[in-house]
Amino acid sequence: MRVTDFRMLEVAMSKVMQSRERAQSAADVASGGQKVSLPSQDLAAWSDGVRARTRKTMSEARGQAITRARDRLVQLDSAFADLQNILGRTTELGVQLTNAPISGGDRISAATELRSLQASALALVNARGPDGEFLLAGSRGTQQPFTSPSTYSGDALTRTIETGEGAQLVVSLPGTVLTAVGGVDVLGVLETMSLALEQNNVPNLRAALDTLNSGVDQLAQAHAQVGSRMRALDEADGYRQQFELNLAALEQRSMEGDQVAAVSEMMQAKVALENSQAMATAMNKLVQAGG
Repeated sequence: MRVTDFRMLEVAMSKVMQSRERAQSAADVASGGQKVSLPSQDLAAWSDGVRARTRKTMSEARGQAITRARDRLVQLDSAFADLQNILGRTTELGVQLTNAPISGGDRISAATELRSLQASALALVNARGPDGEFLLAGSRGTQQPFTSPSTYSGDALTRTIETGEGAQLVVSLPGTVLTAVGGVDVLGVLETMSLALEQNNVPNLRAALDTLNSGVDQLAQAHAQVGSRMRALDEADGYRQQFELNLAALEQRSMEGDQVAAVSEMMQAKVALENSQAMATAMNKLVQAGG
């Protein structure tokens, strides 16, 4: 028996093993679509796929934070809209009660409506978000921000969230936008007007009405900020969703295979395996005959 016979048999057996691995790999992709499931199969592709999956998971968590923040802004937007209506009605009452021939008794009666509007305004500025925290308390979400007219117990801090890798947005407004820190003490003006009506003090009512006009503008600016922050969140969320689609595609390219192509590859590999096995069998017989 010649040494070359053994060498040819070794080559034939090696081709059988290679063909079997090729067929098994193609069968795995064809059945489950997974091209790489272990680092040992392709370390670079596995690393890329795992990294993309991890980044996508983190992005999904940011999406949940964006949703929560937007829900809070939606409620604040609604509260500011209702508060603007209250200030509009208060302005209307103030103009009527200072310019028209109104008796002192009528002004005192009108004070009842204004007190009701004032109570509604106080409830609105103490509105809570879906998470139960006060919307206008700054960073002190569990503390009621407005306990009485002209008394603010929150702080001037805003909240920020991460909306993308290295990107953050401000997602709240502090109650200071409605206090003298922001220009006009809006609730304080309502209190002043109520007292002026109850005391039939027309000069004080006129002065308070002028201040209220500034408060209306101040509230409108704060309301516009809420809308601006909602739009910024929507834009960031759109980018985030596209980012996740890109990551999903990267993970698929790195770790998943084409099942249709894999079926074709599997059939070819099976043919190659059968040929290799036939050759190995023939070489084995040749070696045994020569022995």
